[in-house]
Amino acid sequence: MKHLALIPLLAASVLLGQSQAQQPVSIQFGSNPHDLAVDGSRSRVYVSLPAENRVAVIDSNSWVEVSSIPVAPSPQGLAMSLDSTRLFVAKNGAGAVAVVDLATGTQSDILLTNELDNALTFDVIEARQDELFVSANPSSGGFAYIVKVDLANGNTAQRVASNRIIRCAPTFEVNEARTSLYVGACFSPASMYRLDLTQPTAPIVAEDDHGSIGGTLHFDVNPNGNTLHLRSGQILNADTLDVVGQIGGGIPRFDIDPNRVFVTGPTNTIQTWNTQTQSQIDSVSIPCNFNAFNTPSRFAVLEGETGFIAFQGDRLCGIADVPPCVASVRTICSGTVNSTGSPAVLQPIGEPRIAQNQFFLELTSAPPATYSMLVFGAEPAQLPFGDGWLCISPFGGIQRFGDPMRVGVDGTLMRHLDFTAAPLLNNSVIAYSTWIFQTWYRDGAAMGTGANTSDAIEVTFCP
Repeated sequence: MKHLALIPLLAASVLLGQSQAQQPVSIQFGSNPHDLAVDGSRSRVYVSLPAENRVAVIDSNSWVEVSSIPVAPSPQGLAMSLDSTRLFVAKNGAGAVAVVDLATGTQSDILLTNELDNALTFDVIEARQDELFVSANPSSGGFAYIVKVDLANGNTAQRVASNRIIRCAPTFEVNEARTSLYVGACFSPASMYRLDLTQPTAPIVAEDDHGSIGGTLHFDVNPNGNTLHLRSGQILNADTLDVVGQIGGGIPRFDIDPNRVFVTGPTNTIQTWNTQTQSQIDSVSIPCNFNAFNTPSRFAVLEGETGFIAFQGDRLCGIADVPPCVASVRTICSGTVNSTGSPAVLQPIGEPRIAQNQFFLELTSAPPATYSMLVFGAEPAQLPFGDGWLCISPFGGIQRFGDPMRVGVDGTLMRHLDFTAAPLLNNSVIAYSTWIFQTWYRDGAAMGTGANTSDAIEVTFCP
């Protein structure tokens, strides 16, 4: 459940009084989300939805849901692998962790019921390279242990944390040096433990004075590694876990500045606190709907302090800088000569901007009065196809743009890419996305296979 170093948006922040344009974030789900993980390399945010047995995939440029990863049962804690190639998902009820390969979409399970002593898998984190830590949450209904999985050695698993029973929503955070793993638990009284990651068995080397702290299920580690900040507003010494200070209560999150911590405040606000003086220095409103009686369940600071996002009920809400976008069109694959004596060519007309909705593709130099079909997909290729080339990978998915249409007697055909209607509306053709378009057409006069393809163009769309 590590939320440090979140989403790169490549823009300066107006949240601190600068001039970057902003956009509201509001995504409604069909049920309450549990956790989030971010994938800066792909501009994605993953959101677990336990009641729907899936993980929603959010584009963090346009802030829309673009796809979904089925995970059953009841996906809860999420974590990115340190190399950003995999997503780890705690499968509550299965005693397992799903490992999702983000390049291929394939899944595999790590079964841990025996080691956890419970099937209610709760949180997960790759605290060090190839060292995955997993917890379970039976609360007062059973026992559970913290488990370490060796990803580089056949997913062998062992109980750690001094073999202590830690069973009430055990939640993980790790320090920047990756030498200490912190486990917050909710059992009465609320508890905090520090595990020594430099030892193979990751023993407990410090714990709080039980009964003296609260808010242990939402906490963060100062980037300097010296302190922990709890939802209660309490500040703990990161080595001893003694209370050493107090700020306003709320879910705390750091970016990279150890002197600034952001905290969910009352009535749709995010407060900024100075960690040295323990005083509030700023407050920003966000378009959510929380207050002292209706608090957010998750909170994240976007990298570079370019925005804030939070879970509020069944909604992801917040505010983020609008990242720069360069609309572009380029040819990535050439057509072959057809019966007209020339290759068919796709010509862009207008700008690929979603709001304008005035972008057209004109097919030229095609055989007159023949049928053609426009297709599109996300992955490039160059495969023999008919008398020409297929320039969109069939393994990445090829979509058909409407029904086949007849080319005019002049060898041209105009198609409007309407972003407000299917199929573009249903296939994540959104701002900041890049897609490849190509036309297949009949060409019986060429005395070949009877069909050919145009060149292919790659289009990057902007708001």
